[in-house]
Amino acid sequence: MQELEQHQDGIGWLFDAFKHNGLTLSVERWASGETQPASILQMEKGFSGTQMIGNIARRVPLSSEVVLSELAILVPILVHHFVLSGFVTTNNDLQYESAVLQPNMMLASALDRVM
Repeated sequence: MQELEQHQDGIGWLFDAFKHNGLTLSVERWASGETQPASILQMEKGFSGTQMIGNIARRVPLSSEVVLSELAILVPILVHHFVLSGFVTTNNDLQYESAVLQPNMMLASALDRVM
């Protein structure tokens, strides 16, 4: 989660990366509430070119496969939560300046909902 929340562009970069990598329909489904786990292939494709998986795997330390399988569960829930909570739209329009300046607030909000 640290890698996600510490990105310089806030959570919006996640939407951009997945859309840029051909997963616009997946992002839209997750945003609308279809939060069943994604596939590992979707995670590989969505995070392609971001170095995020390797960074997380080194930090935790876990294998890239384990990181991908965990993100496959987490990302759909996070996307839905951030849209539902009004932090970001599916077009990656940040709704609150705090979505970039205080990402911990978004993370805490998501974890409260999940737990």
